[in-house]
Amino acid sequence: MSLFDYVTALRLRHRLRVRAMVVLATASLIASCAGIAQRPAPPRVEVAGLQGAMLAGNALTLVVALKVTNPNPFPIAVDTLEADVTLEGTPAATGRLPAPVTLAASGETRVDVETRADVRVLTGLLERILRRGRLNYEITGFLVALDGRRLNFSKRGDLNAGDLLGRRQ
Repeated sequence: MSLFDYVTALRLRHRLRVRAMVVLATASLIASCAGIAQRPAPPRVEVAGLQGAMLAGNALTLVVALKVTNPNPFPIAVDTLEADVTLEGTPAATGRLPAPVTLAASGETRVDVETRADVRVLTGLLERILRRGRLNYEITGFLVALDGRRLNFSKRGDLNAGDLLGRRQ
């Protein structure tokens, strides 16, 4: 074997080692990335209802019931939730989630948010509401998961006036 053949053989072995190391490093990188968790899909929020709960002084407590669906196969912790209630086109109440809540994995969780309404605002709407027996409402707001993701929600609808006074249909 000549010196030239020997050097060529060394270069070829070196190239094969480098290629093998590149393939091994690439395979290791791909395998390690497979273990990285994907960012969770955002939950879906729907307003399930609005009901009067309690009258104290000049404030009426309205309970906004939300149906929150978590599409992920793991639970999601919600840190903050805020809602604004508009009745008959007039801003009437605001509220917040009193404590963090955990959304069930791959399921629905009911979340009740207590809001406070000024009775003086509601008094101005009372005649219209009683005449019709129903009231138009809109609920808008947002929730913030512990990972910082924010999700806005909104729902408009009609509510039986008896439900606002605490009667069930």
